[in-house]
Amino acid sequence: MHWPTLFASSLVACAAAAALSPQSAAPGDAKPRPRLARVDAFDYDGSSISSVAVKDMKAARAWYGKVLGASLFYELESQGWCEMTTSVPNALIGLSAYPTAQPTKGSTMAFGVKDMAKAKTWLGENAVKLDGDVVEIPQTVKLLYFFDPDGNRLMFYEPYAGQ
Repeated sequence: MHWPTLFASSLVACAAAAALSPQSAAPGDAKPRPRLARVDAFDYDGSSISSVAVKDMKAARAWYGKVLGASLFYELESQGWCEMTTSVPNALIGLSAYPTAQPTKGSTMAFGVKDMAKAKTWLGENAVKLDGDVVEIPQTVKLLYFFDPDGNRLMFYEPYAGQ
């Protein structure tokens, strides 16, 4: 693996670890809870949308539904826009129809999984193109990059479940 990929993977792992704080765990909780983002100047509404450009909305909806288990939440067909659910409450995937869509560069939507081996097997069974093999950062995280049909890079991550 070349150093930019390893560096980016390390940044993801560090960011995930930094989002957790022992002070955020309620008494008796086994695991810390992520801190919520806060800005004094305004209030977040508790939702999040990550969007990607896709060439064929119908095909993208089908792929995200089959491969990631997403379902249609909202659609504005006249604008070539829809929002798909994720496994995280109030975190949606926005699909923007754009006939000459180019793959995203730089940002990657990441989805936490409990068992990377099972997730990788599922991707293989669905003929999903992988971007390399599972990257493991010992005692931190496992990462697996893959692509949607439009070439948008996505990632599964499995946090270290150390004792």
